[in-house]
Amino acid sequence: MFNWYHSLSLLSKQILIIVLINAICLLVASTLYFFNHVNAYKDRQINEIESKAKVISGTLTTALLFQDAHAAYNQLQALDNDKHLLYVGVFDANANFFANYVGQNYFKRPNFNQLTPGIHEAKNQVSVLQEVSLDGELMGYLYLVEDTQSADHQLINHALITLLVFILSLLLAYTLSLLMRKWLTKPIKDLVQLIQHITSSNDFSQRLEVNSSDEIGQLIQNFNRMIDAIQIRDLKLKAQGEELQDLVNLRTRQLYQRANYDNLTKLPNRHFFTEKLEKNLYQPQDTKKCFAIIFIDLDRFKNINDNLGHTAGDKVLSITARRLTQLFNGSEQVARWGGDEFVLFVNDRTRTELEEFAKVITQSISQPLVIDQHELLLTACIGISFYPQDGTEPLNLLKRANMSANKAKQKGPGNIVTYSPDMDDTSKDQLSLETKLRKAVERKALTLVYQPKVRVNDQQLAGVEALIRWQDDELGFIPPSQFIPLAEEIGIINQIGEFVIDACCQQHAHWRLMGFDPVKIALNLSPTHLADPNLCELIEKKLNFYQIAPEYIELEITEETFLDADQQCQYNLKRLHKLGVSIALDDFGTGYSCLSYLVDIPVTTLKIDGSFIRKLGTRTENDGIVKAILALGHGLGLTVVAECVETKAQWQFLKKEGCDIIQGFYFSKPLPSDKLEAFMKSLKPSLLEKSSAEIL
Repeated sequence: MFNWYHSLSLLSKQILIIVLINAICLLVASTLYFFNHVNAYKDRQINEIESKAKVISGTLTTALLFQDAHAAYNQLQALDNDKHLLYVGVFDANANFFANYVGQNYFKRPNFNQLTPGIHEAKNQVSVLQEVSLDGELMGYLYLVEDTQSADHQLINHALITLLVFILSLLLAYTLSLLMRKWLTKPIKDLVQLIQHITSSNDFSQRLEVNSSDEIGQLIQNFNRMIDAIQIRDLKLKAQGEELQDLVNLRTRQLYQRANYDNLTKLPNRHFFTEKLEKNLYQPQDTKKCFAIIFIDLDRFKNINDNLGHTAGDKVLSITARRLTQLFNGSEQVARWGGDEFVLFVNDRTRTELEEFAKVITQSISQPLVIDQHELLLTACIGISFYPQDGTEPLNLLKRANMSANKAKQKGPGNIVTYSPDMDDTSKDQLSLETKLRKAVERKALTLVYQPKVRVNDQQLAGVEALIRWQDDELGFIPPSQFIPLAEEIGIINQIGEFVIDACCQQHAHWRLMGFDPVKIALNLSPTHLADPNLCELIEKKLNFYQIAPEYIELEITEETFLDADQQCQYNLKRLHKLGVSIALDDFGTGYSCLSYLVDIPVTTLKIDGSFIRKLGTRTENDGIVKAILALGHGLGLTVVAECVETKAQWQFLKKEGCDIIQGFYFSKPLPSDKLEAFMKSLKPSLLEKSSAEIL
């Protein structure tokens, strides 16, 4: 509603307010004056008609006294000079008509009974009815009617004069306000114009002249001071802005460097490489040349970090980056893909030249280098994908080059593999297997089977080894050798280990409830799980929950697992051994030739690797190795277990040489828990004289 008012300028608002105030004041004054004049005029009119009535009553007293109507008529005719009188009627004391006077305008004689004493106003006339008396005696009545039209015309003229004065006063107020604006508001207008100029031009050099000491003068003076302060601050801000701009430019370059280049090797990173690959990929190519992606993955780089530290690993990456850079010309691009992986694209070589160039890369990387007084020999696996044979999209080419490098790593260190379409099927199968394995672990669809261990001396059950199995609804039986490495790769191996620990403890408690003697259960855990800081608490919690003595649980580890273990893994093994859990060294004889570690590790059992057991009786050297392992284990006070015993001849040899425990298909294959229970019930001293077929 008031938007139009807010859109006005300050000067226009000032004029509007002044005129509006004057208009209200004049309107109130004019109205009061007019109504006061009207009331005074009416009072004067009433007084006049009352005076006329008294005068006429006095002249008619004698005529009424003597009932001389003719004399009354004559006296009333003298009223012809009063043009305002419309009618004068005289009535005797009995209210009978006596005489009357009718003015120039016709007026009907009134009925006395309809009249009331006093003064009465009507449209354009006023009337009065009063008594005519003489010495207090009622002589008659006088009724007088007077015309007021002329008086109303005078009031209208007076109202018009008042309105004219009101309008002239408003015009005068508006004129004076214009004059006052020039005198009073000019400094404010100048101030507004200066502010607009400063706002549009950022010119702080302009100032206003102070011509008065009133509030406006003080405002202008303070405004000038404020502009002085702003000008000084503006100069400082400009100087700081230039410094800030230089800093922003520096930070922009640094952010660009960080966003597009690897901080360690100074090579382009994955993001920058992908963008540049897209630009180069869609440029016209020489049909005789190859556009290819080469993916480089260093072999066993983790061992450098673990043994020499990450600082040494960083130095290796930097040296490798420099070596790769020196091999390339301007049309090729090398980048660090991540971790120990590098990637490059080549677009100016033939396929044959490119394959030879890949060999040059491996030779360059394999050159000896010295890091912190350690001489290192590196190898790398290389995967190659070609455009457009192996794909037309950058991401597909990169994925297939990476897939080829992974295939090369599977073949062994230093291999070079070019992409082939069958790798996609393998990758899809691997992804499907990974999804199924995750779901199987979540649903606890994995199962355990148990292979019995038999003591040689008393031919009784010494314990069982828990082995994990996976039977998929679609893929069928999947061997542990296939899904255990996958579980380690995708990071769910610890969940499988927790499942194995809980299932073994639960089965042990179940067998006790069925009345079986406590059975020692050996289980296998991955190196990753053995290094878990929470492993000891987990095992101890399960033992307490299922009320199992620690000596009935045995962990089987390989030589390589222990020797490659970090401090946390070694700490866990020693703590579990101290708790009472047995530690068995599995696959003994196939790992390291150094035997000094046997006196330092908390081992209670040696398990001879099955490769030696299968060769018993075939080679004298192999039999000698088995005898030596038995002698070594007994010499260290350890229990020796022979696994993979499949024939009676193997068992007889081991019995003769003093092997403590035997495990293998000769006695029993791995069994589900229910069949193992039947096996334990049927176990007799003559068991070892029978074949496994007779027992099962």
